[in-house]
Amino acid sequence: MVTGLPLTGGTVTADATSQVRRTASVTFADPTYWPASPTDVLSPLGSELLIEYGITIPSVGTEWIPLITGVVTDVSRTIPFGGSGIQVTLADRSSKVAEDKLTSPAQVGGGTTTVVQAITSLVQHLYPSVTVLDQTGDATVAPVLDIQQDRWADGCEKFADSIGAEVYFDQRGRLVVRPQPTLAGPGVWQVSTGARGVLVGKNERKTRSDVYNQVIASGMRTDGTSPVYVIVSDLDPSSPTYYGGPFGIKPRRYTNSLLTTTAQATTAATALLERARGLQASVTLSALANPALEPGDVIKVSTSGAPQAHIIDQVVTALDPGTAQQITTRSKQLPAES
Repeated sequence: MVTGLPLTGGTVTADATSQVRRTASVTFADPTYWPASPTDVLSPLGSELLIEYGITIPSVGTEWIPLITGVVTDVSRTIPFGGSGIQVTLADRSSKVAEDKLTSPAQVGGGTTTVVQAITSLVQHLYPSVTVLDQTGDATVAPVLDIQQDRWADGCEKFADSIGAEVYFDQRGRLVVRPQPTLAGPGVWQVSTGARGVLVGKNERKTRSDVYNQVIASGMRTDGTSPVYVIVSDLDPSSPTYYGGPFGIKPRRYTNSLLTTTAQATTAATALLERARGLQASVTLSALANPALEPGDVIKVSTSGAPQAHIIDQVVTALDPGTAQQITTRSKQLPAES
């Protein structure tokens, strides 16, 4: 293990709408780090990097906050060696799990295996000692899922959707399974203007294109029996997307073969409805960097009047402390509509 590699710039992006949640593009100025050998530290043939952001606290010292544990996917340089340095591209561990295709179709789940255990087993094929953070507490038994090739998109993500959860690798490379975030979550940061504020700029957009006030969830059966079928609607009269109110009626259909009971279908439909009805605003903020922010975090944004709650969708953190952090809150990417 090599520590303390000197970065001279770059950005780290955490994006909840992307299948690969974390990516980075960073620069090393020292030409001696060029990977002449396949086993060198910056080689794209097996290396991983942990990138941290340091914050100096008076009378305390520097606190290092992890931004990404990423697989080196690409390395480039210009010769003769100039000011551009060595450019290194990273992607989190989900990219490597997605590359680990099944050699033949397989069935996962069944028996007493829970959904979280099924997700873990798919990842452990490549990362046998991976740390799993299950924040759902869900003990749902996983129905048998037929996976053709892709362990991540066709396995891990489908299993997570079936219990109203999301799955991803965090900054330290740990596998996280957690409930879908909602605006009801606690605020972790106050973003405001003014003498003590951290907000540099704000760009807003509102749309109804990905907003729905009803989800129709169903399973798929191959044994001739009727599939489970559930309808969940926004029945809150105070909601701007109240079913039958001024917004109108806009259903969304979702089918997942893992939905075999009414309870499972209700859980999945409720989570999808929460994502589809409450996050219709797109807001991009430029703020002083807070490297601890995560997609799914709720922040309070105040420019005038009472603070408004926003769920972070994307965070772009520049490794140059003089560059503002870009924070985007917008509609979550939803599973494909059936």
